[in-house]
Amino acid sequence: MLITAKQIHNGHKWLPEGSVIDVSETGHIKAIYDATLRDEALFYEGILLPGFVNAHCHLELSHIKDAIPELTGLIPFLQTIPRHRNNFTEEFKKDARHNAFHEMLKNGIVAVGDIANTTESLDLRYLDLMHFHTFVEAIGFSETNVQKLFSRSVHVYNEFVEQQAGEKKTEQSIVPHAPYSVSHSLFRMIDAHKKDAIISIHNQESRAEDEYYLVKHGPVNKLLHGLGIDDSFFKPSGKSSLQT
Repeated sequence: MLITAKQIHNGHKWLPEGSVIDVSETGHIKAIYDATLRDEALFYEGILLPGFVNAHCHLELSHIKDAIPELTGLIPFLQTIPRHRNNFTEEFKKDARHNAFHEMLKNGIVAVGDIANTTESLDLRYLDLMHFHTFVEAIGFSETNVQKLFSRSVHVYNEFVEQQAGEKKTEQSIVPHAPYSVSHSLFRMIDAHKKDAIISIHNQESRAEDEYYLVKHGPVNKLLHGLGIDDSFFKPSGKSSLQT
């Protein structure tokens, strides 16, 4: 099928005006022609371009949209999430993540890097409507019970692996949450789990993150203490979290 549009972008540059795309029945682009075939092509008003990638998403937290005030800063935001994420029915949570997922589809997103602490997004992967890479977060800023903490992430990861059987559009890996929420031992376990895994990490999100690694003071310190986390083992490196 020949299609064209007011403007066409190939992911690198705008194609010459009047360009025509030859698309197979499976949606693959077979060829691109100049404007000589424009009159034979189906015309779309608007822009044609490759699908978008949402590189970082939290579909399992879709239900807390509008439940947390905006512009509070990172640390108050992190302090608020635990108070809200479980205050909803399973039906409400399911509806919210499905609505968010279909909003992505509607807006041209064809692949997503989705952060997961649970297996709640399995039902969205089953739909097989989008390429998924599920980043299973490992969290534990403590040098005690590290194996137990990591085992929780492995259990969730294995659920996603089992679901992947027969699927072509899903992948998964265990990843660290953030520099201030993963201990050195847990980092090593994550690194050793799957050598060729794609890694995602919340990083360089606020000055407070660097302040903690530089001098071990500030909002991150208060966050950890507020959550009852003993960080006495941690010694500031005097460098940014990224450098460390």
